[in-house]
Amino acid sequence: MVYQQALGAMSGKGKWCISMHKRLFQVRGSGVSASTRGYPRQGEMVYQQAVEAIKDDVTFILSFIPVTRIFDFTQKQEDAIFNDLSTKFPGREETWTAVARRCLEDMTTPPGHSPALSHNIDGFSEKEYQCFQVFEDAVSQVQTEAMWTAYLRVCLERIGETSPKLVQERRIRKVLEVFKRAAGAGLLSAQCYVDWLDTLLKIGSVQEAECVCKESTQRYPAYVALWRQRLVLLTKGLAEEKLLMDILHQARKLVPERECWPLWEITLEYLVSTNYSSVETLFQTCASSPVRELCLPAKEMYLKWAAVTHGVEKARQVYYSLIRPVSLEFYQYFLDIENSQATPKIKKLRKIYENAVQDYGSENTDLWLDYVKLELNHPKGKSRNAGNIHFRAMKSLSGDQVERFVTQYTLLQAGHDI
Repeated sequence: MVYQQALGAMSGKGKWCISMHKRLFQVRGSGVSASTRGYPRQGEMVYQQAVEAIKDDVTFILSFIPVTRIFDFTQKQEDAIFNDLSTKFPGREETWTAVARRCLEDMTTPPGHSPALSHNIDGFSEKEYQCFQVFEDAVSQVQTEAMWTAYLRVCLERIGETSPKLVQERRIRKVLEVFKRAAGAGLLSAQCYVDWLDTLLKIGSVQEAECVCKESTQRYPAYVALWRQRLVLLTKGLAEEKLLMDILHQARKLVPERECWPLWEITLEYLVSTNYSSVETLFQTCASSPVRELCLPAKEMYLKWAAVTHGVEKARQVYYSLIRPVSLEFYQYFLDIENSQATPKIKKLRKIYENAVQDYGSENTDLWLDYVKLELNHPKGKSRNAGNIHFRAMKSLSGDQVERFVTQYTLLQAGHDI
């Protein structure tokens, strides 16, 4: 198990880690102390050969650290690796992040940093405080979005750990402060804005979240997750329909249409819940889009709204009014509606299946099998039609789908329930 953990990639750079691990593993398995077998010299030789062969790659050097940590006699080698990182890559985000995270893993004081003076500093443990101090130095010297992101990722991880309430509150204050500073520096990523909003909402700071949300969509106007969060906040605040529509309209100008469905979905769900008078017009607008990523889920939602709100006749009207493309789920939902009637009409069901197999018959075995079951099980079904459907399915399907269909069809013919 330990050996497998150390193997890593089997080509290129990975082979050096494998070589190093084999040397270490042989020493460990010999039952002789590492010092008497000359491990420090052997391990250092392998490492030096590796970094000389593959230069200027911080990720490669970092890949040696997990190998050294498998054993309890490799502290000096690990120290040497970290010294190399600090010397050769002082301006890289990966270096600073590795050094900072090391503080959380052990009590080692990073080179150039003073040891913490007490067990509890500013409400944080010694390890945590030292980690944050390294990141503070990092963001002052490496002023990049990636550096702030690494800092915030660690802060968020600390919040996720189980701890006393007072410690959690301090950690939350810390991460919120770092979010603000990164945003103020113009170096907060779009995903970090999402994380900021999630954190604010978890602690109930809705008003601040609204301000951050507005700021975030100005900073990243094409990032759909931020616009979605802005709409969610409006719906939670029971905003007027006009305000919601205005924000949706703003977002649609800036977000690619193929990515807009989450925004439409939030808006439509809210307007349905408020019985908005023009909601059907909005469904029709969305469903008429030429973009599949938008119109397919819109048509599904439109059909469900019609069935739930106005009943089967309205659902039929919507079904027959919408032109293709429609999703397989759209067909399946309408089949469920028709099958739920007291006396399902086989002519209606056949027509739906015909449309569905035209669109999805080449890729869906279950669709053909359900069509066969309709003819075999419906009181007005015709067994000879099942044979015709079988023939058409065999021509339409391909590869493993054909074998699966034949097996399932045979079971159906034998009277088994599938």
